[in-house]
Parts: sequence; C-alpha cells; structure tokens
Amino acid sequence: MISRWLTVPYKRYRPVKKTDPQRHKLYSMERELIGQSIHTRSSRKHLRDVIAHACRKYKVKPIALRFINKPEEKLFGYHEAPPPAIVLNQGFHGANLFTLLHELAHYITDCKYTDVPDHGPEFVKVYMDLLHRYRIIPDYVFKVMAQRHGVTWGQN
Repeated sequence: MISRWLTVPYKRYRPVKKTDPQRHKLYSMERELIGQSIHTRSSRKHLRDVIAHACRKYKVKPIALRFINKPEEKLFGYHEAPPPAIVLNQGFHGANLFTLLHELAHYITDCKYTDVPDHGPEFVKVYMDLLHRYRIIPDYVFKVMAQRHGVTWGQN
C-alpha cells in the first residue's frame, strides 16, 4: 500500500495565523511535489554539503544539521534556535533534499530579514531560488504553481 501523502490533497486543519497567512497555501502547493520526499533519504554528507554551499551563496554562517527518528510526530523537519539547527525527522520522510531546502530557506530568511512572516514573500523567494539551484523544480514552474495557489514571492 502506498502512502496517503502521495494521493490525498492537503487540507488545512488549523486556522490561518495573522503572522503567517501564506503557510497553508504554500503547504498545499508543496503537496503537489511531495513525491520527492516520501520514502526518500539523502546521505548526511550530501545534506551537509548542500548546507555549506547554500550558506556560502547567501553569505550566512553555516547551520548545524540534526536528525531525529520520530514517526509518530508526523513532522518532516523544522528549524530551531538557539542554538540554530535544522532538524530532519528521518522517521517521517524528512531526511531528504526537498525537506532540507524548505528548512534552509527559513534559516536564510531569518538571517537576512527581520520581522517577516515565516512563509512570507521573502521566504518564498529564497525557497524558490534554492529549489531551482539544486534542480528540484525550475523557478518558472514554481512561479506557475505559486500563482495557482495564491502564494506570493519577493523580488530580491
């Protein structure tokens, strides 16, 4: 039996937060690409190399990478601070490049901007750039999908 994540559309279960109004729109958009995450793992070395490369490009200090194994949490990963770290849940489809780039976009956005929504236009722009740069999805395809889902992105 295949994972329901591959065939069931994303449904918003929580109300939209004023501080993060695009969150569910972006999650809905990501659900169309979720096949890149389900049962997919990347090596720790590869993920750490991507962090180092992306942090050099964005001129931010490299962030630590940690792994957890908690399938019951139904959480792919998250970005935490302090101390800053990206945590990927290898027990729930999180130890892969797609999840890393989402969390890395949070980290880079937090380093570059102050007082911006978690999934706001600045985040989306960085995320789009990372997905394009590491050959997950071309930026022009990302923009079409974002428009269809009502997700806005920054220009810088």
